[in-house]
Amino acid sequence: LEKNTSDSTGTLTLKDDNKEAGSLKATGGENGAGIGGGNRGSGKNITIKGGTVNATGGLDGAGIGGGGGCWGSGEDITIKGGTVTAAGGRFGAGIGGGLLGSGKNITITDGTVNAAGGQFGAGIGGGDRGSGEDITIKGGTVTAAGGLQAAGIGGGLLGSGKNITITGGTVNTTGGDNGGAGIGGGFLGSGEAITITGGTVNATGTDGAGIGGGDEGNGKDITIKGGTVTADGGDYAAGIGGGDEGNGEDITITGGTVTAKGGSGGAGIGGGERGNGEDITITDGTVNAAGGVSGAGIGGGWKGSGSNVTVSGAAQVTAIAGKPGWGGAGATIGSGGNETGGQPVDGDELQADIDGLITGYIHHIIYEQDGTT
Repeated sequence: LEKNTSDSTGTLTLKDDNKEAGSLKATGGENGAGIGGGNRGSGKNITIKGGTVNATGGLDGAGIGGGGGCWGSGEDITIKGGTVTAAGGRFGAGIGGGLLGSGKNITITDGTVNAAGGQFGAGIGGGDRGSGEDITIKGGTVTAAGGLQAAGIGGGLLGSGKNITITGGTVNTTGGDNGGAGIGGGFLGSGEAITITGGTVNATGTDGAGIGGGDEGNGKDITIKGGTVTADGGDYAAGIGGGDEGNGEDITITGGTVTAKGGSGGAGIGGGERGNGEDITITDGTVNAAGGVSGAGIGGGWKGSGSNVTVSGAAQVTAIAGKPGWGGAGATIGSGGNETGGQPVDGDELQADIDGLITGYIHHIIYEQDGTT
């Protein structure tokens, strides 16, 4: 793990069964990662097993992962324990890629991890204009904050977040200002193939979805099977689904406790403002979905439609229509509000497919003009 080498690999072990935990403070040189690649270099096959690690990227490098310059990816990074703090340089991810570099095959199984992206870099995932792919969190306590327009976990600016899996632990993640999803895409990036099966997850977007697309990005193939999940969309974005002007598609919830709140103009689950919510299936679990101003609880954002919503099994669903504001009120399940001739028009309600609903229910909540429910 030498500073400013073109490609750095290795195993960093600061604790074993016989010794006290060690500590390491690593700061990258110009364009170098704190731990990983140097200028234009990738950081690969890095394993942290314990101890206390503080890693700060150089000018454009990741805290842990790829170097700066250009195209420095961070790949095959594993954290198995200890206390790890990683901060990206100007355009680098906290853990993942440097400038123009992706973050791939990143696994956290235990420990306490705090990762902050630099400007345009994800907390965990891609650097500026880099994607975040194949990211797995199995345990521990993870806090991830994206830099400006980058996801907390997923893509940097213009980067997508794909194949992100959380099976346990406590995960708190926040997208960067002006476009980052909590988990998913950066500005103009999609959030795809995101799966949560357990743990406690709190995800907040800023103009991006809590879980899904960044600003103007779609949220696709999102699956929640268990755990406790809270997803808050930023302004114009869905809690779970699309960012501002993005669609939410193929969203499936089969268990757990899920609370999703859209930002102004966004659906709780579905599309961001002007975005549609399509193919949303809830088969079990407890789900609370609240639309932002003029957004549907489940379905479309402001001026967006909702379609193919299925609720079955023992699912307990509460859908809260967004209050009127930009146009009419959103539907509980269906379309977002709209306006015609300058007059507000409430969103059309959609009859969800409830043929398979056995012991569960759907609770619809709408607002009166005076703001009472």
